[in-house]
Amino acid sequence: MDELKQFINRHKRLLQGSISIVFLTVLIWQSNIHELLGYIADAPLIYLIPWFIFYDTVGMFLGANKIYFLLKRLKNNNFKKILMTSCKLQIMAEVVPGRLGDLSLPYFLKDSYTIAQSTAVLIVDKIISLSLTSIVAIVGVGVILSWFYLAATGIVVITISSLFFITRGSKVILRYFHGFFFNKIDDLLSEIIATINNFKGIIWNISHTLLQVVLAGISYTLILKMFGEDVDLWHIVAVQAIIQIITIVPVTVNGIGLAEGTLVFLLGRVGTEAEVVLAASISGRIIHLIFMILLSLFWFRNTVLVNQK
Repeated sequence: MDELKQFINRHKRLLQGSISIVFLTVLIWQSNIHELLGYIADAPLIYLIPWFIFYDTVGMFLGANKIYFLLKRLKNNNFKKILMTSCKLQIMAEVVPGRLGDLSLPYFLKDSYTIAQSTAVLIVDKIISLSLTSIVAIVGVGVILSWFYLAATGIVVITISSLFFITRGSKVILRYFHGFFFNKIDDLLSEIIATINNFKGIIWNISHTLLQVVLAGISYTLILKMFGEDVDLWHIVAVQAIIQIITIVPVTVNGIGLAEGTLVFLLGRVGTEAEVVLAASISGRIIHLIFMILLSLFWFRNTVLVNQK
């Protein structure tokens, strides 16, 4: 058993990549390949590219605002620095191997805030995001499938989310931060309480989180419309929330394959063709990845220039 665990940990990224490829292969195989390739070839890039640039940029601003308002109770607030940090986190989540992403927040803000302060904000922000997204996802399951599934899914999501934060989340945070960045766990707990007591910051964070959820739905609704499919906005909002919850578990690389399979299944329930869903998703992923790579190159260039000075 220990050998199997060591093998999985050693080849985790390879296994995730393999599962992603298997999922995508099965989805493509089950669809009409000629239609799928036709949709991809005729993808309205003239609309998709500017839309994704706009959507990713707005997403970074919303992410920065969420952190900024939670940190606003402290001195040395610098929105530009927090915005740049939000951009870097987005880039790392998409480009850099591993699940570094948001865990790097305390590192990037270490010059302006203590590790305990930024870690507390990170934890509170993730709890709010996961809670609100879970609620939307649970309701979405009830609307798209049935209310029986809603009740069952609610129990499962709440249980998994609780176990994730109690076990995995706490272990990750303690492993990376405790004893290395701050000496007493009391520092972190007191900062978490202070962050929660920041009522204005919590309200702003909740409103921005809901806006992110709705914006994700609007984005995919418009993308499907560009491919000639009209789907109800609130169905898409619910589906996007469900995908965010499902892809928390790192079964595949950045949810590739798993997200597409969920989209095909759930949108198929409301009459959307699998070929359109796959074409929209694949085209969107490619454009998004290219944009993130370009941003990462710009970040790398600036870092080199700064170091040379």
